[in-house]
Amino acid sequence: DLGMRAVLDGHWEPYLASLDARGERYAEMGISYGAWLDLIRAYRGNIRDHLRELLEQEPQRNLPSVVLVSHGMDQLLDIAIERIGDTYLAAKQRLVTRAEAKYRAMFGQSPLPMWMFDRDTLRFVMVNEAAIRHYGYTRDEFMAMTIADIRRAEGAFALRENIAHAHDLSAGKTWQHCKKDGTTIAGEFRANDFDLDGRPVRRVLVTDVTDRVRA
Repeated sequence: DLGMRAVLDGHWEPYLASLDARGERYAEMGISYGAWLDLIRAYRGNIRDHLRELLEQEPQRNLPSVVLVSHGMDQLLDIAIERIGDTYLAAKQRLVTRAEAKYRAMFGQSPLPMWMFDRDTLRFVMVNEAAIRHYGYTRDEFMAMTIADIRRAEGAFALRENIAHAHDLSAGKTWQHCKKDGTTIAGEFRANDFDLDGRPVRRVLVTDVTDRVRA
C-alpha cells in the first residue's frame, strides 16, 4: 500500500502522485467536492469505530497499536484531503475553462443568429457573427442596444411580459424583428436561461421564417 510505505519507509512521491491522479479522476468523473469529502468522513469514521472496538476488547494490549494507527490514519487522511482537494479543484477549473472555450467557439461559429441578453436590463451581452450578418448591426452597435431595439415598437410591452414569465427552455415562438435597414422579418426563437459571469442571461437562437410566414 502506497500510504503505508509513505508512513513507514518515507517513500512519499508515489503516494502523492497517486493522490494527484485520484483528484484528476474525481473531477473528470463529475464527482462533487462535497460528495468526496463525505466519503472521506465516512471512511475516517469507520476506521475509528474499528479502533474503538479493538481498544474495548483488550485495552492494555491494543492501546499502543490503536494510538499508532490512529495517528498514522489522521496524517494520511489530512494529506489526502489537501492533496486530492487541490488537484481536484485545479482539474475542475481546467474542465470548466475548456467547456467555456468550446461553447464560445460553437456559439461564435453557429450558422444561425444567436445572442445573449441580460434579463434585468434587456441589453445584449454577446452576439455571434451570424446575427451581425443577418441583422446588419455591428458588434459594437449590438452591445449598445437592448433586445427591444430590434422589436417593432408596438411589441415592447408584450416583450417585457414574455421575458418576465419566461423560465428555462422555451421554443417555437415567433416574433417580428427589424433589421438595421428597416426590413421586418419573422423570427422563430428558441431560448433558455444561462449564467454568464454570475449574472442571469437569456440565450437565444433565431431561425428566420419570414418566407414561411408569408407563404
